[in-house]
Amino acid sequence: MDTQINVKGKYALASKIIRGEDFRNNLNYYDLLCLFDSYLKNCDLKDVTRIKYLFTACWFFDFLDAEGKVLSQCDIHLCIKFCVLIDNMKSWSAFYKARSKQQFKRLLKWLHDNEMIPFSENTVLPKIIWHREESLPSFYTAQEVSAMLDAVDISTAKGKEHYLILTLIVYYSLRISDVVYLKLSSIHWKDNEIRLTAFKNGANITLPLIEPVKLSLLDYLMNVRPSDCTLDYVFVTSDPPYRVKEELRTHNYIIKGYLEQAGVDCSNRHHGFHALRHSGATRLLECDTDVETITAILGHSSPNITMAYLTADISVLKDLALEVPYVKKV
Repeated sequence: MDTQINVKGKYALASKIIRGEDFRNNLNYYDLLCLFDSYLKNCDLKDVTRIKYLFTACWFFDFLDAEGKVLSQCDIHLCIKFCVLIDNMKSWSAFYKARSKQQFKRLLKWLHDNEMIPFSENTVLPKIIWHREESLPSFYTAQEVSAMLDAVDISTAKGKEHYLILTLIVYYSLRISDVVYLKLSSIHWKDNEIRLTAFKNGANITLPLIEPVKLSLLDYLMNVRPSDCTLDYVFVTSDPPYRVKEELRTHNYIIKGYLEQAGVDCSNRHHGFHALRHSGATRLLECDTDVETITAILGHSSPNITMAYLTADISVLKDLALEVPYVKKV
């Protein structure tokens, strides 16, 4: 079986379930997915977290279909085979694979608790281990990032959308969640500032509205975003009924495409939104920006977390070493 999956398609299906759209005639296991979503909702999970669990569930049920099996025929061997598929996703980091297995484990627990499968989740996945150092983001130089931006065709609607996403990450090192859920009310044109609350940890972030970002924003808002949309979000769907375009969170692939168009070799480096975000943070460190300031920009809760993502010249790290508190390993 082909280990590569239609990520965009699975995410779109999960989003439809979250929104309560009825498409049972086009999807096996539709009712089961809705029941699983009700369970996740009762666990007080955010919509964006539920989508991740539903994404994995959609993939697993499609896997069963491809194997010619129904849920009542599911056994431990099939579940382990599905875990191997996760491990074989070449473009996924160790962390992303571990998170997908954790989501799958929770699905198995729910199925077992509701007597839909005869074995427990711990039989398949007794313990999930991953090593953070394997998933550290790769670094791109300022020249490589500039070449990537130049490769975007901003004469098209898609190009304008992609260019705005990339500039927000490149210049501000924002998380993709903060980009996708950026609100019009967060842009203060008169004060030349963007004021937002970080989606992940609720931190308040104030950023200067610099010229490259301002021009990209104006181009997108005037020429791409539907003029009759009353939602407060910047990124919305092109056709009614309008909604925030949350599927953009999975569009990591656009970065690889633009890097390749620019002639940048990314074959041995990560090439997603995180790599861009932390490349920008690394350049700040190389410019002698103190770690506390970079921590505030990234929205991290501690400088220790920030340092885990920074890749910089060793001479710069030596100069800043005293500013980072020593933490004894337990």
